Amino acid sequence: MKKSVLTVAVALMLASTSFAQIKNVARECVLFELLTGVDCYACPDAEHAIEYMQNQGCAIAPVAYQDPYFSVPSLYTPEVSARINYYMNQVCPDLFVDGLTEVEGCYGNTYYMSYYNNRVNVESPFTITMNLEQVSGNRYKVNCQVEQVGDCNGTDVRVFIVLTQDHFPYSWQGETELNHLERDMIPTNLGTPFTGPVMTFSGEFDINYPLKDCHLVAWVQNYVNPKEVYQAVMMDTEVVDGVEESRERVNTSSYRGTPQTV
Repeated sequence: MKKSVLTVAVALMLASTSFAQIKNVARECVLFELLTGVDCYACPDAEHAIEYMQNQGCAIAPVAYQDPYFSVPSLYTPEVSARINYYMNQVCPDLFVDGLTEVEGCYGNTYYMSYYNNRVNVESPFTITMNLEQVSGNRYKVNCQVEQVGDCNGTDVRVFIVLTQDHFPYSWQGETELNHLERDMIPTNLGTPFTGPVMTFSGEFDINYPLKDCHLVAWVQNYVNPKEVYQAVMMDTEVVDGVEESRERVNTSSYRGTPQTV
């Protein structure tokens, strides 16, 4: 009888310890997926608003998709059309904040700030870590580990990794460059199903752009409605003298909170 009581007590202690280890973590970045286009006269305002937020130290991970209807083939990939169809987008510019909130148009540098503030302090049940290594030439391999550390009610959770480019020279609507330009998505626009509780996987990119201008953005998202992004990170990488070097970071600042909007 005593042995049975002891066994039950140990089981309860283990269950209690396991439960205590389930703890959400701070959100690294708020994912900003921007539908834009070089032939869209209103789109520079959206680009300026994102630049303003980055300069304010906001923890955002921006990905700019060039809408084929408002752009040219050299600036978009097949994944872009699929992502547009996924969100059933019909306007430009159009911003999707952590997959949950659609913001049509942009009217001033602080227009997106309230949507950011609504999400930045929402804790996440996932962590994401990444690193990049050179395979050969312009071929690079990204290694990504996703761990579930808290409860998640998603029914079709997937991981996405996107390569973006800043400072791409291009004359459009009075602007001289494109930023956050989506260059590739691995493995496809469908992402990688999360099989948890810890999942490690890798994929390769051909990075035919200046590495100092390139970024990797990764996020964990419930693929079906409500399409919530649970966690997002952004990493900028560069190779120095042929030796692989990577820096994991949230953004240009570790700032989290409610920045000034004036």
